[in-house]
Amino acid sequence: MNGDNIVYFKKIEFKLDVDIEKIKSSKLKEKYEDLFISYEIKDLKYFTDALSQVIKFNIPPVSVNYTEILKSGIGKHVDGPSQVALNYYLETYNDITIFWKKKLEDSDPYDLVYAEHFVAENKEAFLLNSSHMHSVVKKDRNMVRKFIRFFWHDLPFDEVFNSIEIIGK
Repeated sequence: MNGDNIVYFKKIEFKLDVDIEKIKSSKLKEKYEDLFISYEIKDLKYFTDALSQVIKFNIPPVSVNYTEILKSGIGKHVDGPSQVALNYYLETYNDITIFWKKKLEDSDPYDLVYAEHFVAENKEAFLLNSSHMHSVVKKDRNMVRKFIRFFWHDLPFDEVFNSIEIIGK
């Protein structure tokens, strides 16, 4: 616990078996320099069929994509002012996701200190309160962190968390 009563992330227990070649399309969704690249889902029927076997979103995400983080990782950032994301990690190499908080309540918004972190393993999922400042530190810049991202906008973290129903593990 971080002592601030802020929930930065929660692990969600389910296993999704998908073939990266069937979900990674060549259609770019977003890109930040040469560090972070997201693609649309290639075979949506294949993906939704696999997903429906293990998890149900009672509040559907507004967006789903396949994402890769390259090189050394991603510096401190927020994904949006009111955003929740579920990351399902396909390939990760002891990379660390770190959440940051303001040093003092009335301090400069960029005067940050460590709040909490997690290290995801392959085939693990974490629901992120990604409207809070966070970063990704890659242990091996030659390996590519691969994951599926689900997004919700303008909903409280707990509301999204409580709407997720695990069907199979």
